[in-house]
Amino acid sequence: MSLSEEVIFPEIVGGIPVLEGDPTTPANITLTGTASTIGTMLQVTGNWYFIGITIKTTGTLLRGIEVTFGGRLKINNIRIDNITSHAIVCELNGVIDGKNASIVRAGAVTSAVFIALLGGAINLLGATLNMTAGSATHEYRVLLNGIIDMFGATRTGGVVENIATGGQIRTP
Repeated sequence: MSLSEEVIFPEIVGGIPVLEGDPTTPANITLTGTASTIGTMLQVTGNWYFIGITIKTTGTLLRGIEVTFGGRLKINNIRIDNITSHAIVCELNGVIDGKNASIVRAGAVTSAVFIALLGGAINLLGATLNMTAGSATHEYRVLLNGIIDMFGATRTGGVVENIATGGQIRTP
């Protein structure tokens, strides 16, 4: 499915909505951002769960998933194809829960695969993080009070970290 505009996932009262693709084979469900301006393909500002999807962008400096403004996102079985900016961004007090998740980079990411900044926290405890395909400037990047916690995670392929002012990463 091609998306030419940003899709915003707001707060929904009464439970946690699920964007479910194919939990067994995420490559079967690809969401492709095609915008030609700076932006984000999927922006989460509420409480959501994404499972079994592939994200890909073809637009200029287009982020894949961004959790922001206090949004909360649980993820599992996420496949990251070619991304023209950051793949998964957590900022402005957003929280990503990838505990025991499976995340695969299947294509090139122009910047960071995971980036936490401005109070964003990414929990990857016990996750399986396969970064063997494609490339990225950094697999894991934190700055400005961002946190990525990968304690107990299994990391294969690239493990390049970039820790800037105020960022923290806890590794296996």
